[in-house]
Amino acid sequence: MEYSVIKLLKGSDKENLVNYLNQQSNEEIASTIQSRLNSKDLNDDVDPMLFIQGILAGSPVTHSEACVYRRILVFKEAIHWLSKDTESGAKQATHVFNLLLPEVDTLDSTTLYEFAIEITSFVQNQVQVQSRLFELFSKIWNVLSATDHQADDIIDRLLTATWHQASAISIASVFNEMELSSSQLNKVCKRIIKELGELDVDETPPFVYQLLLLSRKGMKKEIISSICQHFLTLKEYASEIAATPNFRRMEGTVMLHMSFAIKQDQELGKELIKYVKNDKSHALETFPVACLLSAARIHRLEDLIFDLLRSTIITVYKDSDKLKQCNWISQFSRIDGNRLHEVMIEIAKNSEHGWDQVIQPLTQLAMLLIDFASSQGFAASRPTTIATDNSVLPPPVINKNKHSPIDNVILLGKDILIKMFELHKIVRSEILDQITARIVSHSPSTTHFLDILEKIIAHDYFTIEPYTTNLRDTLDYLSLLPYTTADRLLKALQPVANKNAQFRDGLMLVLRKSMYAKDLNGRMVSVNGFLSLLSNVFTEQERSIYPSQGIAFEILGLLRRCFNQQAEIRATVYKGLASLSEHRDITADIFEILYAQFQRIYEKDHGMITPIRLDMCIESSDVPKLVEPIHILLSSLFKTLQNLEKNNMDTTTTSSVISDQVTQCREDLSSLVFRLSKSDLEDYELDKTADFDLATHVGMRNNIYAGLLQGTYEAAMEYEYFERKDTLESFQTILTIFKKRMETAALLKEGSPFADKGRKSTAMQAEYSVASLEFLTDVTRRMFTEGSIQRPIRALRGDIGYVHYIVLSIQTALKKTTQGTSIQERSFQRCIELGKICMDILKTEDSDSSFVLHQPKKGQVSVLESIWDAFKNIFETVLQLWPNRLEYFYSSLTNSPASMDIIAENINTSNGENINTVIFNVVRILEEIMTKYLSDRTPLYKEAAKLMQVITFLSNRMNKDGKDFRQRAGYMTDWLGSMIKQRPLEEINLAKQIIQLQIHLCAEIQDFITIVYISQDLHVLHGDIMDEVGLLSEEDEEEERPPVQYLMINQKTAHSITLLLLSFMEQLYDDMLWCIGRLKLAASTEVENVQEFENVVCKRIKAYLNVTSEFTKAVLMGQHAEYLIKTLIKTYKTLSALTKYKINARPKYISDDFTSMINIAGTEVTDKMYQFLMIHGQEGLTDGTHFTDSTKNKKKGKATTGHSNKSKNIKEKAKILRDSKMIPKLIYEVEEFERQLIQLTRKSNKDLMQYMKRSTARDFKINLDVLISSTTEQQQDDPEEEEDPKHQIATRNFRKTSRSNDDDDDTEGDRGSKRPRVM
Repeated sequence: MEYSVIKLLKGSDKENLVNYLNQQSNEEIASTIQSRLNSKDLNDDVDPMLFIQGILAGSPVTHSEACVYRRILVFKEAIHWLSKDTESGAKQATHVFNLLLPEVDTLDSTTLYEFAIEITSFVQNQVQVQSRLFELFSKIWNVLSATDHQADDIIDRLLTATWHQASAISIASVFNEMELSSSQLNKVCKRIIKELGELDVDETPPFVYQLLLLSRKGMKKEIISSICQHFLTLKEYASEIAATPNFRRMEGTVMLHMSFAIKQDQELGKELIKYVKNDKSHALETFPVACLLSAARIHRLEDLIFDLLRSTIITVYKDSDKLKQCNWISQFSRIDGNRLHEVMIEIAKNSEHGWDQVIQPLTQLAMLLIDFASSQGFAASRPTTIATDNSVLPPPVINKNKHSPIDNVILLGKDILIKMFELHKIVRSEILDQITARIVSHSPSTTHFLDILEKIIAHDYFTIEPYTTNLRDTLDYLSLLPYTTADRLLKALQPVANKNAQFRDGLMLVLRKSMYAKDLNGRMVSVNGFLSLLSNVFTEQERSIYPSQGIAFEILGLLRRCFNQQAEIRATVYKGLASLSEHRDITADIFEILYAQFQRIYEKDHGMITPIRLDMCIESSDVPKLVEPIHILLSSLFKTLQNLEKNNMDTTTTSSVISDQVTQCREDLSSLVFRLSKSDLEDYELDKTADFDLATHVGMRNNIYAGLLQGTYEAAMEYEYFERKDTLESFQTILTIFKKRMETAALLKEGSPFADKGRKSTAMQAEYSVASLEFLTDVTRRMFTEGSIQRPIRALRGDIGYVHYIVLSIQTALKKTTQGTSIQERSFQRCIELGKICMDILKTEDSDSSFVLHQPKKGQVSVLESIWDAFKNIFETVLQLWPNRLEYFYSSLTNSPASMDIIAENINTSNGENINTVIFNVVRILEEIMTKYLSDRTPLYKEAAKLMQVITFLSNRMNKDGKDFRQRAGYMTDWLGSMIKQRPLEEINLAKQIIQLQIHLCAEIQDFITIVYISQDLHVLHGDIMDEVGLLSEEDEEEERPPVQYLMINQKTAHSITLLLLSFMEQLYDDMLWCIGRLKLAASTEVENVQEFENVVCKRIKAYLNVTSEFTKAVLMGQHAEYLIKTLIKTYKTLSALTKYKINARPKYISDDFTSMINIAGTEVTDKMYQFLMIHGQEGLTDGTHFTDSTKNKKKGKATTGHSNKSKNIKEKAKILRDSKMIPKLIYEVEEFERQLIQLTRKSNKDLMQYMKRSTARDFKINLDVLISSTTEQQQDDPEEEEDPKHQIATRNFRKTSRSNDDDDDTEGDRGSKRPRVM
């Protein structure tokens, strides 16, 4: 039959074909169709497609019912075959589909409905079918949906069925071709999203692609969020699968599909941006951020995505930092900057496993982060002075304890670039080019990109070896760079120079040229470069490819040429050579170089009383300049001599020439020390009659001479100490030299004609100080641990002036340690030893100590105060340089007695778990010292203030997330509270520090009742405002004022404590505004505990309002009043923010805490605020407190009356200007709060306005021109009038306002009456 059908199909008369088919039975036709479709005989020349085409052609729809039935029969058999034969090639199924598709429109709706039901039954029975069958279904659906023939029933059957896993992708693709209504599309999207979680890893990308194609019909937001949420769920509940490389490659394919879909549909990209933007927590997940980075390759979305990621990253770090300050909301809001860092680094790592599309965007983002963050912090961090041709900026302070949000953003960018450079060769050249570009352009981010370069080179030299040409190009700009930049660049390139001879030769050539540069910076760069090369010759000698000795001698020869250059160059060379003298191979050579230079300045004639030629240390010209820093040369020579002695002890042979030179050097140095101890200042033409005026040539020369002598004396003392060891004669010599040093310092201080003598003297002492931390640690240890009566060291211990000098020098040495180019382990050990010694001293000394009784001059700090300063400096130094080792440092301080042996292997890095315990142990010791200081016959208030600074420093280092924080802080608040209650201190500085720490700790542990009590005491001392305005009843006036609970709050301390507490409250309200923002975010994301979060916020605001209300009830004037107004502005801003949140989020649920908060705000704060403003307007200019002596001005006499009145007038005008801005702003915030409250009242159907008194007349305007002109005229007419004009004007107008207020209170119907206006 098939042959006949095909033959008739090819004929011209189709009627014959129709007649032939009419003669055949339907069963035979059906069986023939099935047999031909199932036939696999390749030799058979019968094409089944032609056969089916012939049947369709011989069955015209308009001919007869038999023809229509045959067409239906073809469809049935084809559908039946497509539902069973899944092994045949897709080609034949495609041919069948192409034949049937045009014929669908010829069938009636009932038949199509039956076919659709049959196809859905296959899906319901989980039958695996040909994908073309579903495409045929989509055509059938579109025809049925156009006729609205039970379409919903069909799609419901398809959506409720369980899909065969092999058919899921085909079914999803069908929906893209189907015409769907919005409700149908919603159902389809939900079903496909549900199916997404049932697929295997390999089937997910094509399925997601079909889902993205479906987004063209709508539901873009839901589709984007569901895809992202699917991968987040997989990562959370199937972490083992998500960690496999196959899964990461699948994610990369999905990102490519999303990127392609976004490129075709821009709205889809905007929805992805909104998804991350609306919830910052999505930025803490890998997949959404990676999708954004992948989409950033699309040009029109690039800026939008980078701006979003940059702002989101900065916001997350800022919120994380804020969360540390507001630790109480950590249980409600999880913002972890560390998690963000992990996400970005994970994306960088995954870029190696199929996420290639994020490589370029991620690299670009990292650079943008560093550049933006650097520009934000550049203005605050840049030096205030600019280096000229004759000056060099000091080295930057090393601080490894940088944890600000900007620092974290920069660190994130650095780590990303380092990781990308390590993983991907394609971006290495670009990263190096960008580093070079920023170095050359002097970008604010230069320092950070140099850090990246240094870490890249140090981590793996072989990754950067192919790019040495790029690095060699940067050397051409070396002499043109600022000193600090060039120095950092040289340090970064050192490993390359060590391993690449060609690069090293090029570097040395550049450094030689820079050695003779015109500007000082270029020469400093050259010197530091050669010193770094010389250091690396020996530190990495085993890995070096060139002979170390030859290079070392070549560099030493070049450095000797620097001895004829400026003093800064020489000083750098001296210090560098002294540090390098630790290397045994060149110690003798360095000694020869330094000793030869010393002999040029040393006076060899022992008959001369002056051992050094000061005239050769200065270049005499129009302006005398220092050319030879003899003090640094001596210090370096001493250090080299010590290292030479140590190295010679380890060797069996020593050069006779060197031995002779060492012997001669010791003789010269001994003569130097002896003659320094015997010579007087007059021998250097420096006596009390000498001129030290810096405006004269002689004065400038004498200042330089005096500074050099100070440094020389210090170097001589250190040499004498280490050379002659424990002899009384040696210590007497040291004291003699020390007295001469102090005479020189006194001459500088007394001879200076400037007002800032103390600062000038201190600065010069630090500039010329050469005492090493090793010497200071050793002499301090021996003086305070071995200073018995029988030991000679007692001579130094007995000289209080020398002890004070050592303590001050420790602070200078610690500061230089933080400015050093490298951090040494032994410096940490010395900090520990110094900390122990200081702790022992502070525990034993009291008011009878010579450290307190013997003061150099009145007004200067005592030795004990200086020890406290040094103690705190030690803490700060350890925090800056070794922040991860704080725990060990703190624990070492609690050991008694101080140990001399510090074993390096016992120093472990801190994990932060026990930090609160070790800090608490230190604080316990300090508490005992505080009790001793305050209980002495002569209380040591100044020393106690220094002690409180240390306790405050320690309390700020406590881990607030620790389980024991509340317990430790509670103990400290109990101790501080007992002091505040029982000790009536009148030392303002000490009382302020104690109460400040108490307030801070109470806020951290949410003990606000203590803060309320403090505010109540301040209220009592300032007086009650009701009494001031005359509104108290007779019974109230007869009642006695409540007693002050805290004796430390008295008339002398109340002024400072009031300002302190008001500033603290202002900060608390600022923090609360941020917390309300987090509450809004929690409500929008439907967090479970949002109601608990809201209740906690309300309770804290109630506590804040209780404190604020006490101040509004008090009579505050002047500075206090201004601070209170600022605090009130923040108060009502906070209340408005919370009320607005309630309007938008939960208007129907008004908790008791919220109602109570509104009650306090209305009855306790707002009411009293208007009375406070009335008093504030009536009062004239005050000094800010009730407790100043009003008779002070009477002592000045009538001669100063005119001047004081003029000054008073200026201050009064300034106050009026400030009030003109602050008071209207306050009234605006009050009205804004009341407006929000009215809206909330309407939405909640609860009368919250019953607590607010709105009858107060506040419709006023301060006319500045009238006030200031009236004030000026009255001051000119009667300058000695005691009552100032502003007081009179304000009094008249505010009295009118007050009368209006009383009338409004008495008559409810007068609320709408016109209020008087204060002009």
